[in-house]
Amino acid sequence: MQAKRRTLESLMCRYEEVISTTDGMQDIITIDSNEAEEEVLKIIELKPTWPESKDIREYLVWDQMNCEAPFDGEYLPTDMAVIKDLCERQEAVADTFDVEVFHEFVRDLWYGGSAMFDADDLCIYYFRLPKEFKS
Repeated sequence: MQAKRRTLESLMCRYEEVISTTDGMQDIITIDSNEAEEEVLKIIELKPTWPESKDIREYLVWDQMNCEAPFDGEYLPTDMAVIKDLCERQEAVADTFDVEVFHEFVRDLWYGGSAMFDADDLCIYYFRLPKEFKS
């Protein structure tokens, strides 16, 4: 994977110790490992469903509580699928939620391109994928 190779080369110039591992499902880069603290980068290979369409926005989902991408880059939800995914996740942890927080999430997602929802036992990030177009 070229992205992993380029990332490793860049990091090795700046840090004393960089360890690259894989478990067959994901590539993990550990930076400056010591007993008290460890920085970890997870490389997730994304496969857009609609790479040719600039009108269909797709998002990477990141679950901060479990430090994982729930769909491993295989499934990238669109705008409305993000709303559905968030509602299902929220329903699993609480009966109600603050409408203002939800409104802010939708606004950030639509206008900002990424959004984070943090409530109770839930902390989810949604990052819009950039798309390359050939002219």
